[in-house]
Amino acid sequence: MRKYIPRAISLILVLSALGISAAVNSGEEPPRLPREPVYPGQAPADVSDTVLDARDLVMQRRYDEAERLLWKLTRSRPDDPTGPTALMVVLQIRMLENEENFLDAEMRRVIAINRSALEKFRQKAPRNAWYYTLVGASQGVEGIYHLWRDEYVPAGVRGYASIQSMKKALKVEPLNWEARLGLGVYMYYRSIYASKAPFLPDSMDRSKEGLREIELAGKKRLYLYETSRIALCRIHMDGKRWAEARKISDELIAQYPHFLIFYLFSARATFRAGNFRRALTYYEKAYRIDPSLPFAPYRMGVCNEKPGNLAEAARWFKIAAEAGAKRNPDKWGTKAQSRLEMLKAGNSQNP
Repeated sequence: MRKYIPRAISLILVLSALGISAAVNSGEEPPRLPREPVYPGQAPADVSDTVLDARDLVMQRRYDEAERLLWKLTRSRPDDPTGPTALMVVLQIRMLENEENFLDAEMRRVIAINRSALEKFRQKAPRNAWYYTLVGASQGVEGIYHLWRDEYVPAGVRGYASIQSMKKALKVEPLNWEARLGLGVYMYYRSIYASKAPFLPDSMDRSKEGLREIELAGKKRLYLYETSRIALCRIHMDGKRWAEARKISDELIAQYPHFLIFYLFSARATFRAGNFRRALTYYEKAYRIDPSLPFAPYRMGVCNEKPGNLAEAARWFKIAAEAGAKRNPDKWGTKAQSRLEMLKAGNSQNP
């Protein structure tokens, strides 16, 4: 649970930072989230437009184009952290698709650029709602990545600074739903951790308030709807409420049938509930969206191995190993090759 929660928060916060999701364009009309200006009158119009354009490219999984657009913004505005913050979001989404930190070197480079831009931004930008929200998002996205990497000191420093900035953003603008969503997630998880300390009073439990803020953000800001639903889905998974989590992710799949990550949500919920046959259907659909990623076929091998379908398990482990051989580093392909060799040796175990 300890290692899973940072990944859950990671996905929630990187998506809430700029409202970016991932989908595949299969020849149909490219999927797009509702297009709302980012802090009109405060964020420069070209910055808002670039963020929204990049978001739509990411939705279509046109990552190279999105990154080129954001690098152009980063270089043209070296005193503005919007570009590198958005780049950190895109890189984390790409890594989350395969549950692997395979872009760490690129991420570290962008983190360094972001810190420089953030320092310049603080020196001259007006202290309005956009300022505090952007500073909070910029710090939070970096902090979450450190948390994912189990680098707790930098994660704690950046995370604390992010929360303080979001609180200031809310004081400047009480209806700042981006800040309220992020603070709602923080409030919920802080309450869950606090509940493990028996000496704390019940008044410390603000988990219901956190959930309410997350739900409201999705209703009040159109482009935060999916992010709000993602947050609730992952919160249910953290609480081992598998049916509730899968209900939400299935609804998201019905609305956005080409979003790879939503299939991974439903797959995880059913996998953790022990329903390997149903999990297989979700992993197979994720695999069809992007056969180059070895994570889904690796999990398909596991789902077949657990109930004893060893020949089918070996077939999928082989597919995962072949896909992983084209990647560097290769977490899931290596694991798949190890499982495949154990199966060949007649040593099937619960992986």
